[in-house]
Amino acid sequence: MRGHHRLFLLFLMAIPLAGCARLEPVPQPDLTDWPTTLANSENAQTTSRWWTTFNDPQLNEWIETGLEQNFSLQSAWARLAQTEAAARQAGSDRYPDLSLSLSRSRQWRDEVTTDLWSAGISTEYELDFWGRVGALHEQGRMNALAALSATQVQANTVAANIALNGFGLSMQDANLGLLNQQQQRLEEGLQVIRARFQRGQALISDVWQQEQLLEANAAEQITARAERDRYRQQLALWMAQPALMVAEAVSAGRGLPELTGEPVAVGLSALQQRPDVQQSWFRVEAANAGVAAAVANRFPRITLTASYRGDDTQ
Repeated sequence: MRGHHRLFLLFLMAIPLAGCARLEPVPQPDLTDWPTTLANSENAQTTSRWWTTFNDPQLNEWIETGLEQNFSLQSAWARLAQTEAAARQAGSDRYPDLSLSLSRSRQWRDEVTTDLWSAGISTEYELDFWGRVGALHEQGRMNALAALSATQVQANTVAANIALNGFGLSMQDANLGLLNQQQQRLEEGLQVIRARFQRGQALISDVWQQEQLLEANAAEQITARAERDRYRQQLALWMAQPALMVAEAVSAGRGLPELTGEPVAVGLSALQQRPDVQQSWFRVEAANAGVAAAVANRFPRITLTASYRGDDTQ
């Protein structure tokens, strides 16, 4: 009986410690617009469809393809699913653990066969006096939100690079068009200078100078074609599509978007909408919850258990 009295006294002494064992959270700034729940993966590819403001149907098609086919983004979605599963696992300790068992055995005695059936049920539940279970659940939830923000960052990165390379491809197409027009004018000018030289109205140095300009134009065209191919390869890479298919899908003369209006100043509150900033904030919250769980692990765990087992002979 003395052993039972000692355990009961220890239990009574441990209860007052529950109020002082919890870790005080890190003070949070007044940011009421931070997301607090996991977003739907179907609507969380990017924070906004900003590329539609360019009114470029082909660019919209490219970005939609990239958001569906990009391998890095698919990997980010897989990591998000893994983190969400880990968050659900971390929160499962808030509920009782239930186990069922069923066994069968056979005995032979005096040429008589007997089947023995045994079934049991047990449950276990931890009393979260020191907030360990709640802290682990909060840590998992914050890690899942950080992974969601990381996925949004990756989606915006894919969309931004596709837009950058798509406009770069249009820029080099326009540049090649200007260089071709310049080449035609240089060739016409060279013919005129050669005719004047033959009539003694121009010097041979004039002919050489015009030929140098024509050669420089040819070199610029080679550089522009190389840059155009580089943009096309980068576009195919971010879209996870063969470069040949991208080359066939590019329409000539797309042009560059027109910039209208004056630049609008971006307020400091806009930082709250950046997924990379949100990701860093969620990581801080997850670390804070992890510290709280580590502090709670210094105290004993109080667990309620119950079990029942029955046998049946046939």
